Amino acid sequence: MDTLAAYYARRAAEYERIYAKPERQADLGALRARFGKLFAGKRVLELACGTGYWTDVFAAQAAQVTALDLNDEVLEIARLKKNAGKVTFVRGSAYGHL
Repeated sequence: MDTLAAYYARRAAEYERIYAKPERQADLGALRARFGKLFAGKRVLELACGTGYWTDVFAAQAAQVTALDLNDEVLEIARLKKNAGKVTFVRGSAYGHL
């Protein structure tokens, strides 16, 4: 677990570039629209939120979002998103231990 967590912490800054690739925009747009409707007015718990790409999408429509991740490095990036003020970010593990 520690090795995997360290891997994601090291690569945190790279994640956003994945979502910016032109060839992914059509699929991402369709998913954003679908998730917006799915989570509208709902309370959402997101496990392994990473850099918050989807967290930001959920938060735009959800009543409440709690986003959990193991790494401070990715949570720092997630806290900079447009809708981050509507999200409670928690550093932790879905497995109940750090």
